[in-house]
Amino acid sequence: MPKILQLLTVLTLLLGLASCVTEPSRELSFEILEEGIAFSFDGLSYEGQLPPVMVIAHPKEISPPAADLEFVAGIDTQLEEVDYNNQFVILFVRDQRLDDGVIEKVFRKSDEVVIQLTEYEIGPGNYVVQGYTRPYKVISVKKDGEWERNIRFVLEREGEGIIGETIHYVP
Repeated sequence: MPKILQLLTVLTLLLGLASCVTEPSRELSFEILEEGIAFSFDGLSYEGQLPPVMVIAHPKEISPPAADLEFVAGIDTQLEEVDYNNQFVILFVRDQRLDDGVIEKVFRKSDEVVIQLTEYEIGPGNYVVQGYTRPYKVISVKKDGEWERNIRFVLEREGEGIIGETIHYVP
């Protein structure tokens, strides 16, 4: 009887340790397709609500982030040229800010993709528009490994934590 109890104890410990092992995060390569200081509508600054993170994982999903808004000239063409078998696109928009930060890295951990932004450093060759804008970035991200599931996309900014998120199926 004591040997069975010892065996059960060892198995319980091993199962406990196995559940503590987490999948390591891995960095995903990305390319900035477009970035700007504001979406516009008929030449005016767009004031409507925009989702902070939008994912396009299939060509049929290409549409502007709001019904009464069109993409900035040229983005739709770039989106159509993306190889959606090997990549997906993330569009993120920030509400009224002086700057939107710099993409530090994009990484995946299990069923989550994190886009990390760091502060934009003003200096020689770098500038910030004086006034609050709604900056945006459109990036394509290379698919590495298994996808074909719902993925949580998280936008994090240094010092602020999570500033936007969405869940989207990536084929």
